[in-house]
Amino acid sequence: MRLAVLVAFVVVVVVALVVLVRGCGGGGEADQPASAASGGATAAVSAKPKPVAPEPPLVSLGDTVRFETPEGAVVRVTVGDYQDPGQAPDGISPDPGQRLVTLKLTVTPEGAEGTAAVPLPFEVADSFILVMEDDQLSPAKLGDDESLLGASLAPGKSLTTTLAFSVGASPPIRLVCKPATDSVPVSATWKVD
Repeated sequence: MRLAVLVAFVVVVVVALVVLVRGCGGGGEADQPASAASGGATAAVSAKPKPVAPEPPLVSLGDTVRFETPEGAVVRVTVGDYQDPGQAPDGISPDPGQRLVTLKLTVTPEGAEGTAAVPLPFEVADSFILVMEDDQLSPAKLGDDESLLGASLAPGKSLTTTLAFSVGASPPIRLVCKPATDSVPVSATWKVD
């Protein structure tokens, strides 16, 4: 009876050690991606794309947010280069008694080169709203450059445009981006201040 208990104890300890070693990365080459197992210096390529965050993020200027479009594609959106006052793009002027501020917006669809173009999830200029410290809202003014709205872009290619906003005395504090209905996340917010 004592021998059976001792053998069972040894088996439990050995199994626990194997699980611990494998969990700490000591499982050998079979557990490593092909590039790492072969000793190559290239980064491992994941078979699955990184999931898109379902909750609307709050990020800083220069940060990138990933949106899943209603069609199931993923686009990366980066906002930066805040200018106050901003250089007015063609066809844009501030409202009377206000000034223009600008932000650069870059959109890049993810995916393999050579695959079908991805519809960008922006249908109206109101997809981009600047929020002021006094809670006033200013929708983007795109002027003559409406290449962003309803456009499609090949994966890996980028589209950069200037978003202009007419603002009063209250300083801008946030940019809210709300893509097409059924996109994930439903919005993202960049801190301007």
